Amino acid sequence: MLFLSVDVGGRRLFGSDRLIRVMDRLGAEEGEVITHSMVTRAIEKAQKRVETQNFGIRKHLLEYDDVMNKQREVIYGRRKKALLGEMTRDDIREMARDFILAQVELFAPEKGGIEDWDLESLDNVLLRTLMIDISSHEDELGTLRREEVIDYLTDQAMKLYDYKIEKVDERLKTHLRDFETWIML
Repeated sequence: MLFLSVDVGGRRLFGSDRLIRVMDRLGAEEGEVITHSMVTRAIEKAQKRVETQNFGIRKHLLEYDDVMNKQREVIYGRRKKALLGEMTRDDIREMARDFILAQVELFAPEKGGIEDWDLESLDNVLLRTLMIDISSHEDELGTLRREEVIDYLTDQAMKLYDYKIEKVDERLKTHLRDFETWIML
């Protein structure tokens, strides 16, 4: 035996107030057992809708979980390399490029040219985080495609990184590597 309520949530699943009107016409009383093919079909349709909706929710959740798992693998892979002292200049370049790519995507739409970009905001973020000042390079950036801008900014970040590493006293370079590892963790 199955008990169903066609109030509030049930109305949405069973086709609004239509089922209630039919039940009233049939003279059904509250609590009465109803055996009618229309009710059976309405229940079957509602069950299919619920199952379809639940399937969609589960599918979306699995897709989200897959993305999160991939991100976890990347992060833990980087952390492991840092712990084992295997972090290379290429790893640092990749992280800088990922950051720059995220900022360019945020402030520089793919459609249109550099005149459509929010260069002031992009400059502020890059200056604050990577100490790259793009305000004096706007003319040069204007001649590049979006992907070339990302490569150019990554090159600038790595030149600055190499310059900073070069200026560090040899005795402190070990501590600098320890600091980089600490940041990665």
